[in-house]
Formats: sequence, structure tokens, C-alpha cells
Amino acid sequence: MKEQKEISMLYKKLAEQYLFEVYSIRRLEERFAECEVKFLPESETEQENKLALKFISLLNKAHIERLDENERKSLEEISKGNTEINIAEFIDSTYVKVLAGDIRKNVQYEYFKNIYGKGILPGNAIVFFFRDKVEYNAENQVNWETEYRKDKIFHNVKTQFEKMANRKSQSPIYHKFTLAESFGCVKIRTDKMFYNYNLSND
Repeated sequence: MKEQKEISMLYKKLAEQYLFEVYSIRRLEERFAECEVKFLPESETEQENKLALKFISLLNKAHIERLDENERKSLEEISKGNTEINIAEFIDSTYVKVLAGDIRKNVQYEYFKNIYGKGILPGNAIVFFFRDKVEYNAENQVNWETEYRKDKIFHNVKTQFEKMANRKSQSPIYHKFTLAESFGCVKIRTDKMFYNYNLSND
């Protein structure tokens, strides 16, 4: 089998694209691009991965060691370009156990570091990460009026997204918002999370 890290990255990319389709994430991102307040991507450079989005990505790691022997062989065949394997069906049948931080029932897992513990979620959570760049004014100060307007828009879109996503799945979609501030530094970052708690293992 190919290098573990390479195969893991392939699985995550495939899972990300699959989940983007299932939850209409591309349309969600378009809504931010269409709003009256401009959201700024962290990088203005051309993306290497044309399928990747500017703002939203899948945070979960791919634990491909949880695949059984037949599933591992299928993933290897996919990596070789075998078109006989239905990628969507393969991801749909495996992503819950592969993307979970911890597959044990009723276990909490730290998906990302946060001093307030906001990164600690159910072990089987699927986490979509939304990140935009803070806007500065001519004096190199945070444009708080714009940032507050962006946060309000984000929460409104988030609420509509949750309703849409819940109609597609038995697993409720949740969201958390954190404003991470580096005290003593000029840079302030706004991180926004969407969580899909897949309850099938509960």
C-alpha cells in the first residue's frame, strides 16, 4: 500500500468533497461571497487544489487505520485511478469511523486547541471549519464595525444552513463561534466552526 500519509490525505480530500456535496457546502460558501459585506479569504493566492473552497474546509483527520482489509484494498485501487469503484458509496460507508476523533461511544475528543475548551466535542463529530481574514483600516487597526456585521451575517447564514442540513440527515448540525484574540498582538483572528454530530454510534 502507498505511503500511509499520502493515502490518508487522499481519503480526507475525497471525504471533504463528498461531504461538501451532501451538505451543499459550496452553495453555503457562495452565500458569503454574495453578501453585502465582503468576507476575505486568508490567502489571495491561486489555490493549488481547484476543488478546495476559499473559506470552508473539513477539520477532521482521516484515521485510515480503522479501515478493514477490503476497504483498504478499495482505497488503494481508488488511488491507482480504478474507476470501477464507486467513490461516493465507499466514502459514505466508511467516513463515520474514519473521520471520528474517537470511535468509542459517549467519548469527548479535543479536535482543536482552545483555552475555553470549545474544541472538545463528541468523539464522532464532523467538523467544518470556516475561516476568514480580519479587515484592517488605513491606520492598521481592526475595522470592528465590519467585523461585527460579518459575524451577524455569519450567524444568520449558519442558522439557515443548520435547518437545511437537518432536513438531509438524521444527525443534527451544530455550530460554535469563537473569537480568538492574541493579547498583546495586533492580529485578531475570527474562527467559525460548523459541527455535525453523527449520532449513529450513540
